[in-house]
Amino acid sequence: MSNARPHLQVSVGHIVTGHSGHHPQPTRIDGEEWYFQRKAATRAFTKRNFETHITQSVHHWLDILMGLLSNLANKQVEFDFQKLMGRLMFCLFLRLAFHEEELARDILSDDPKVLDSMPDYIEALDQATILFDRRRRDPLWKITEKLSGDDKITKRAVDLFYVQIEKLIEKRLIAMENGYQPNPDLGVDLLDLFLQSTTNKYKLSGMVFAFLSAGRDTTAYGISWLMKEIYHQDNKHLDAIKKIRLEARELHVDGNYLTYEDAPKMRFMNAMWNETSRLDTVSPAGQMEAAGDDILPAIPELGIPPRHVKKGDIVSYQNYVLARMPEVWGKDAAVFNPYRWFKEDGQSISYSPFKYHSWNAGPRSCLGRALATYEAIAISTAIIQRFDVILSDDSKVYEPLAAMNMGIKDGVPMKLKRRATEA
Repeated sequence: MSNARPHLQVSVGHIVTGHSGHHPQPTRIDGEEWYFQRKAATRAFTKRNFETHITQSVHHWLDILMGLLSNLANKQVEFDFQKLMGRLMFCLFLRLAFHEEELARDILSDDPKVLDSMPDYIEALDQATILFDRRRRDPLWKITEKLSGDDKITKRAVDLFYVQIEKLIEKRLIAMENGYQPNPDLGVDLLDLFLQSTTNKYKLSGMVFAFLSAGRDTTAYGISWLMKEIYHQDNKHLDAIKKIRLEARELHVDGNYLTYEDAPKMRFMNAMWNETSRLDTVSPAGQMEAAGDDILPAIPELGIPPRHVKKGDIVSYQNYVLARMPEVWGKDAAVFNPYRWFKEDGQSISYSPFKYHSWNAGPRSCLGRALATYEAIAISTAIIQRFDVILSDDSKVYEPLAAMNMGIKDGVPMKLKRRATEA
């Protein structure tokens, strides 16, 4: 397998390390607001917070998820795994952002009946997300939505969401008036960190929404693609299920869940996740507005000369295409191959982020990568240890959604069978 050509890396790197120009409805942020939110996220994703608040939150919701999956397996109920992951990620978000449990009870529980309905504010937000995505491709979206009536859908979604989030913010502000202080031993949540800069509910709710929109669907979709790759007929030759169970057994996880420190030791599972994130990237493309005149470097391998970019121009990059380019990943670029993540001596490989670009690179590289990776590996391993997964169709071509966040079209229908041995 060849390494990425230097000129290709330079070209992608030149784009993603540049400056992008430009609520409560979602928009891209820049300047001081972007800097503060990124700084807050950095503090939220410290090693100590991973070992306390984040790990505890993941394990808490894994307990509930395993109860639900056991009940679904006992009744042999078919369900859409991708939709279930969307619910789980929202519940995890509420706990990571607010230490909140009550609001999540209508979203996920161990009772299969919970899957029959969804709270209005989440259902509305899911509908509006499609429209928010369409705005990227429609410079006249304000007029288009007004004429079609879609503006009412987005306004309703935003209003319903902020009603719920602002209640949680008000609850914390009242607690602070009564002497509330974050407990470092329990871990700090996102709201604790955001409150260090402002107590304005409007600003706080906007910050919270930015993190939700960045992490919920992307992680839910990523885990769904991972499970599809593990259980699809095309990948049976990898014997992935046996290898993942063996890795977990060697870590003596048994009936417990992976900790943050355990997850990197699941080397084959990490390779499966990295290859899924590469080939089935949930962020298929990105774009930036040039803050000033610039020149994109030439790419001799593709016969592309230097490109002049003017201030205000939109420059896009295509992760979905990049992952399939033989010039970057070798002749088997379009093939799912977790072994590309190992050297010949069995040591793991870490590629340049300008080659493995699914998590962006430069100043705007994804800060949530470690969180998403831990969630994906811990959740998938817990399921694989305890259940046999039966895809409703393990031989069909699972098509991607044509959207900003590339999930699986029509979801991932499956049934489960409880394993006699869970180690």
